[in-house]
Amino acid sequence: MDPMTPEETRYFQLTYFIRKLYGERGRSSFVTERSFVDIAAYWMERDTLGCSQFEQRILMDPCEMEAKSYEIHFYLPFDVVPFQSDGWRSEDLDFHRRVDRRIHSLLEAWKINYVTLATPSHTERIETVLRHLRRISASQ
Repeated sequence: MDPMTPEETRYFQLTYFIRKLYGERGRSSFVTERSFVDIAAYWMERDTLGCSQFEQRILMDPCEMEAKSYEIHFYLPFDVVPFQSDGWRSEDLDFHRRVDRRIHSLLEAWKINYVTLATPSHTERIETVLRHLRRISASQ
């Protein structure tokens, strides 16, 4: 993402949003790795930084509406797991920390039901997720 222009990253986010929106339509039960909160956070911290509030709201409002449709979010704070370059994501760690703070602030501001996975143990994170998913499943 680092070599992309602002226009390219905005186009990427809009395209990703649309593909995600249509990919999730009609599904009643699924797990996703990247929620609409993530899209909104990247949109605010990178794609529309310095743009008008109107331009920012183009994606923020639909992301908020879609994020609220999830039963639960699992929030993994950025520094819990050491960053590993994958050749795709930005290598700017300060940027990732800003996005992480934005994700957390959106979860709070939008009053999203979420669980923080603050342990570096992969096994413990999986156990926590499964425990919450079983609880949701049992209540339906």
